[in-house]
Parts: sequence; structure tokens; C-alpha cells
Amino acid sequence: YFEMLTKALGVSREALEASIGRPRASGRPVSRASAGRDPTRAVSVSPLEANRQDFLEDYVLAMILRRPDLREEIGSLALEHFRKTENLVLFTHWLGCTTMGDHREHLDEALKEHLDYLSRIDVGPLDRKSARSALGESVRRMEQRHLLETQEGLLGSLDATLRPSPELGKAITDINTRLRELYSRPQLRERG
Repeated sequence: YFEMLTKALGVSREALEASIGRPRASGRPVSRASAGRDPTRAVSVSPLEANRQDFLEDYVLAMILRRPDLREEIGSLALEHFRKTENLVLFTHWLGCTTMGDHREHLDEALKEHLDYLSRIDVGPLDRKSARSALGESVRRMEQRHLLETQEGLLGSLDATLRPSPELGKAITDINTRLRELYSRPQLRERG
């Protein structure tokens, strides 16, 4: 299943493992006692129900699914900006579809449930200009969040006793430059 998911998403196995973790070895049974101690192994009714706490991502996806007229406004939204696998799958699938009916028709039941959840999110009766602004701000916030998390990971990988490699230094500088650009936009400065 893991290999099928990498093919469906068009990402490498390493990228998928970095995003959602390594698949558990199938030959290793997990006892109830050890499953209870490890919250990552907790069983939920639906794998999509457990993590609905990324409201920013859910709002962005709800907005673009409900407002096809904003399709051209998502230019800077990258796949790596998504934290939730189900949102990433819905987004990549949506990119290849022309209509919502076409989009829904090819989804499995769990993703249809998540799509229903997204359709219930109130995105407000925004006019086109307000909707563009709200979507643009939310996409910038997703990018900013991704960059900060990437930066944190890079900085966390540094050994305090050694000088960072030139490649790592350049990566951190590039992230800082992009973050400065994002923070310099009036919409982000006004809201803090």
C-alpha cells in the first residue's frame, strides 16, 4: 500500500516517509499494552478523524474546492506545504480534475468523508476580491509555517561543535530570505 501511495502522489518513498513516517513491519505484532503506551499506534475509528486540528490547511482546501474561480490563485501552494496526508491527496487529485463531480467520483470512502467534512467548513459569503485576499493570506501562512518547520529541522540537525556545511548554510539563508519576503508583505505585518 505504501508503494501504491507513493505512485499515486507522485513522490519518492523517502519524501513520503519523512511526511508520514515509516510503514510498520507487518510481521511484528503489537501487544495491547505497548499500543496503549504509544499514542502514534492508537487505533481510531477512521484514520482521517484523528487529526482534524489543522484548520488553516482545511480552510485553504475548503476554499479552493468550493471556489473553482480561484484556481489560478494557488500558484505558490506547494505539495510540501500540506501536513495532513488526506488534504495532500485531495489537493493533488483536485489538480487533475475538471469538475467536483469528477473529483468525488474517483475517491475512496475515507477521502469522501473528509471531502464532506471540508464542504461543511464555513468559508463565508466572500466576494471575489475578499476571497482572493483570504486565500492568498492563508497560502502564505502555510508556506511560512512550512519554511519555519524546515528551518527548525535544519537547525536541529546542526552539531554545535562543528561549523555547518556550505550547503546547509545556503539552505538556511535561502529559507531566511523567503521568510523575510513573506513577513514583509503588508497582510502579514498587519495581523502579526
